[in-house]
Amino acid sequence: MSSQTGITPSEGLKDVFSNAEPDTRAIRVVIRDEQMIPEGSIPASGTWEEDYQIGQWLNPASPCYILYRLDSKTAETFDWIIISYVPDDSKVREKMLYAASRATLTKVLGDNKFVDSLYGSITDELTLDSVKNHKKVMTLPLTLREKEMKELNRSESENDISITTRYTVAPSVAFPFSEETQEAFQKFKNNELTYIQLNVNESVELTESNNEFTKIEQIRSRLPAESPCFIFLKFPHDYKGVQVTSQIFIYSCPDKSKVKEKMTYSSARNTVVNYVESDYSIKLDKRIEISHESDLDEQSVIDDLHASESRKASPAQSPIVHKRPAPPGRRRVRK
Repeated sequence: MSSQTGITPSEGLKDVFSNAEPDTRAIRVVIRDEQMIPEGSIPASGTWEEDYQIGQWLNPASPCYILYRLDSKTAETFDWIIISYVPDDSKVREKMLYAASRATLTKVLGDNKFVDSLYGSITDELTLDSVKNHKKVMTLPLTLREKEMKELNRSESENDISITTRYTVAPSVAFPFSEETQEAFQKFKNNELTYIQLNVNESVELTESNNEFTKIEQIRSRLPAESPCFIFLKFPHDYKGVQVTSQIFIYSCPDKSKVKEKMTYSSARNTVVNYVESDYSIKLDKRIEISHESDLDEQSVIDDLHASESRKASPAQSPIVHKRPAPPGRRRVRK
């Protein structure tokens, strides 16, 4: 079986898990020496609620998985849940490894045994009340949107993530930045690049970059016609006789994009932007969302960038700009 990270459950863990029913309530699993190994267990002595004493395992600096057995059964075997505990103070590599190895763990031990998964970065997120509330929510009928999100998460868990490339995981971000992406933003910050295009799957990957594109017309032909992308652009232009360079974020999401892609990029958009602004100190002057390359018009972008200044001018000084309405079915959102 291929592994997402090259890290797989040890033979000892597989043996402990296969012999856990019915006497074991919970198993703590840690990643050590490129393997997932068992590190402690809780015996079953009462109901699953009465046995829920995992607080002893939640160390503020040590991530772990907790395999927790419920009292319900499916096809003659007990139902299990997997709890991923990854504290905010964990090392970057640990965050990446635990995020990318969870699917391998459940696959090897048996996906059919695990009925739910929980995530937490602080102990308050994994109290007994939190777990019980989560279970109540999980028993409610799913909306269409929730069904789509569940299918997306399932599909993503089946994809492999290689660790031949280094990643940085921003706090609360499920999309790590590849090393090439990190280097590109450092160069963008230092004015060594003017254009960055990104794609997002399990991670944020660099599609292309250069120090040549500075005009809206130059990037229009680079936009994928049937899949989303993120673009960061340094945009020099003339405004009232003064040369100004603005930094722009463009989220292109064509109508023909797959539902999974739309949901992935929508989830990643704000976290990617916030991470770039905070960790690289790159101030974005404008965020634009489009669904077709024709929605990008250079003069309209300039007008948007300086709209607040234009509003401050007197009516006699403010020119009247007649903008062509967007074609039906297309959207353009400016922030």
